[in-house]
Amino acid sequence: MISYQNFAYYYNKLIPHDFYQDYANKINDYGNYNNILDLACGSGTLCFILKNDYNYVSGLDLSQEMLMIAQDYNQENKKGVQFINQDLNFLNITKNSYDLITCTLDSLNYIEQEKSIMEIIKSVSNSLMDNGLFCFDILTDFYVDNVVNDYYQCEELDDFEYVWKVKKVDNKIIKHDLTILSDDNSYHEEHLQFIYDESLIENYLNKYDLIIKDKEYEYNELNDEKPSRVYYVCQRRERK
Repeated sequence: MISYQNFAYYYNKLIPHDFYQDYANKINDYGNYNNILDLACGSGTLCFILKNDYNYVSGLDLSQEMLMIAQDYNQENKKGVQFINQDLNFLNITKNSYDLITCTLDSLNYIEQEKSIMEIIKSVSNSLMDNGLFCFDILTDFYVDNVVNDYYQCEELDDFEYVWKVKKVDNKIIKHDLTILSDDNSYHEEHLQFIYDESLIENYLNKYDLIIKDKEYEYNELNDEKPSRVYYVCQRRERK
């Protein structure tokens, strides 16, 4: 599982706020929630948006650097979000306690082992209340083969410049090569993502009592027939 280090401050500026707001709007369409957990929350942007509407919101992330950014904003703006420093590969969260768990921005694709994917889904299912929702997204094979293969982007923002390269390592792995150039220093990190078939994910969802309530595909301008990302909304079966 990745843990952003020096890159955390800059990553927070690279992801547009509109993405999180749109995701929150989608979540709100499915109902109201009392106790929310955002897995791989990063600097907490989605948590803070959801806290505007809901009482209890928590965020969990492996990166202490990301959580420091989140906590600073949390305290300065008196948001009241709880943050947990924990690795998705070794989830230890309270059972039967959340009515919504989210995991956005293809965070599950950073999980290296299929067994860990299974354990995460199992843990999420155990932690959801009956009829609670699990909302997440994953990348597809088309994304690997066509959208990011030999991808290169270089852009200058207000206080730094970044270079982002993505290459296909093999049929199911891509490597992100990120370089940040600022007045003070330069930073470089590499991250791997692993592509899992929808059928495998859906088998684990079914195995651990998560019913697919909605499934939405996102398409890239390269092809309007083959999706690059899949969004899931899953509901926890009632316990007997």
